[in-house]
Amino acid sequence: GYRWQGGEFQEQGFEFVPLAPAGSVSSSAEDMARFLVSFLRMGETETGRRMLGESAMENMQQIHFRHAPGLNGMAYGLMDLSHNGVRALGHGGDTLWFHSIFAFFPDEGFGLFASFNTDTANTEHFYTSFVENYFPLEEHVPPPAQGYGDAERFAGSFRVNRYDHTDIGKIGALMGGVDIEAQEDGSLVTVSGERARWLRESPTRFREDHGERRLVFRENDRGRITHAFLSDVPILALERTPLLERPRLQLVLLASSMLLFALMAMGFPALATLRRSYGVVLPEPRKLPTVGRVFAWAAAVCYLAFVVVTGLALSDPMEIVFGVPALLDGALWLPILGAAFSLGALLFVFSAWRRSRGGFFARCFFSVVVLAGFVFLWQLFVWNMLGPRL
Repeated sequence: GYRWQGGEFQEQGFEFVPLAPAGSVSSSAEDMARFLVSFLRMGETETGRRMLGESAMENMQQIHFRHAPGLNGMAYGLMDLSHNGVRALGHGGDTLWFHSIFAFFPDEGFGLFASFNTDTANTEHFYTSFVENYFPLEEHVPPPAQGYGDAERFAGSFRVNRYDHTDIGKIGALMGGVDIEAQEDGSLVTVSGERARWLRESPTRFREDHGERRLVFRENDRGRITHAFLSDVPILALERTPLLERPRLQLVLLASSMLLFALMAMGFPALATLRRSYGVVLPEPRKLPTVGRVFAWAAAVCYLAFVVVTGLALSDPMEIVFGVPALLDGALWLPILGAAFSLGALLFVFSAWRRSRGGFFARCFFSVVVLAGFVFLWQLFVWNMLGPRL
C-alpha cells in the first residue's frame, strides 16, 4: 500500500487492523474473482465444487433488513448495492492503504472486484461510475417537489452512529458528521465535505436533486426527527447529535478551558515571582488561600499536560486504528490526578467567597478556573477518556 505524503506516494508496511470482526483479511484479485463466481453460480465454484448449498446461497442474497422502505438493505454479509435500477449485491473493504469493492449483478450474470492500493482512492465513485456507464438511465425531468412548510424540523447536526460507544474510540464520533440545512423553498442541503441538495417527496422522504439517491428520516412518538438514512449506505445510520456533544460546542469548551488553564499555570508562579522581586506583601484578607491556589495550579498543569501528551501520542490520528498508544494509555492517569486537585480547590473556592479572601476579580478568576476543570472532566467522561483503560 501507498500513502500520499510530501507530494509523492510513499510505500507503507503490511497492515494488520485489529478491529474484529472487520478488517485484516488479505486476498488476491484472482481468488476474489473465484469467490465472486461462486456467488453467481449459487454456491458452486468454477471447478464444479460446492462452497455452500444453493438454499443457503439464496438466503444470503435475500434482503433481511432495511432502515426504511425503498432504501437499499442488508442481506447476510452482503450489502444491497443496487443502483440505476440494476440489482447488485456486494461489500466494500477499506483499510488505511487499500480500498476495495466486491460486487455482483445476479440478474445480469457478472460481477466485478477492484482494489486500490493508496489512501486516496474512492471506490464509491468508481462503482457508481461503472454502473452508470454500463446501465445508464434515460434522462427524465423529476416531478416538482411537494410543498411542505416544515423543513426546519429536519435541520441540525447528525453523526454516523457507527462508533465505539463504550471506549476511548468514541472520540471518532466528533469526525464525519453531517450538517443538514433547511432552505426557504422547502428543500434540504447536506454538508459533509461536499454539498448535496434534496427535494421533498413525502413527509419524511427526500430525493437528491438531479440524482437517484434518497434521504429518509425517522421520527419518534413526539414527532421529533431522531435519525436519517441514505439509500446507498445500508450499513450506516445517522443519529441526531446531542446538543452537548456537537463538535463546535466541544471545541469551544476545550479551547476556553485550555486558555484558562494556561493562564493559571503560567500566571500563578509569575505573579508570585514578581511579588517576591518587588517585595510586595499582600495583607492576609487580600490573599486567596495559598493551598487552594496550589491545588488549582496543579490541576491546570495536569490537564494541560494531558492535552499535550495526547496530542503527541495521536500526532498521526490513524495510529489509533491499531490500538491505543502506550503514551496515551499512561496519560489517562493525569485527569484522575487533576480531578483530585480540582476537588481540593473547590473547597477553597467556597471558603474564599464565604470569608471574602482575595480581591473580587481574583476570586472570580479562581472560581472560573476551578469550574473549567470540572467542565473539562465532564468532556473527558463524555468521550470515555476519564481515567485509564482497565
